[in-house]
Amino acid sequence: MDDLKLPLEVEDRYEIKQKLGAGGMGSVYRAYDTQMGRDVALKVILPELMAVKEVKKRFKREVQVLAQVQHKNIVKLFDYYEGGPGASQVYTMKFIKGHTLHELRKSGPLKPARALRLFRQLADGLTATHDFSILHRDLKSMNIVVTDDDVPVIIDFGL
Repeated sequence: MDDLKLPLEVEDRYEIKQKLGAGGMGSVYRAYDTQMGRDVALKVILPELMAVKEVKKRFKREVQVLAQVQHKNIVKLFDYYEGGPGASQVYTMKFIKGHTLHELRKSGPLKPARALRLFRQLADGLTATHDFSILHRDLKSMNIVVTDDDVPVIIDFGL
């Protein structure tokens, strides 16, 4: 898929199911973790970005810190794989089943009570990341998934 050059341990462990999206840093895929028997979101970072020492250092630090954040409104980071020369950097996260806030808004405005409930939860999640000195760099409706239980989860921090 997309001529991915993944670290060997990623190729051996994960079966890529579908591409979920792409952005400036790389692409996100739905994958199956064959060791844990679960679906995950696999973010593949462009190798050329990791060639810049400062970007690589910042990215790795933020991934390590974000992995410590345990909050129901922040996607859980599972693992990080550092590829060799020319290989992509990869991190895996919990796959969140639901619809983005962007998709939900297409069907009309949210009722005020629901909007308030969702945004209070998002504020709680962001506060948890701020406690670790992490600032969200790309907060938008496409980076928030609302689960079938009506729980908003921030899925992308624009690392």
